[in-house]
Parts: sequence; C-alpha cells; structure tokens
Amino acid sequence: MRAKKFRSNVAAVIIHPTENKVLMFRRLAKKRKNSGFLNWRWSA
Repeated sequence: MRAKKFRSNVAAVIIHPTENKVLMFRRLAKKRKNSGFLNWRWSA
C-alpha cells in the first residue's frame, strides 16, 4: 500500500516490519491543555 498524500498534521509515519500496519502520530488540530500530546492509532 502506498500513501499518495500526507496530511500536514501528521508528525511521523512508522511502518511496522513484522505486521502490515502503519503507525501514524497525529497532532490534535484543536488546542487543548496538553498541546504537545500526540494521538496515535493503527491504520490497517
């Protein structure tokens, strides 16, 4: 799978070697108390 476009809010994209999953660290668009908090989720 190839990612055609990368969103500006994506801080880092890590490809898992063992599993066919991509770990994406995204910055929260809305300003909250924890501004430096990174929201991560697995995208199959």
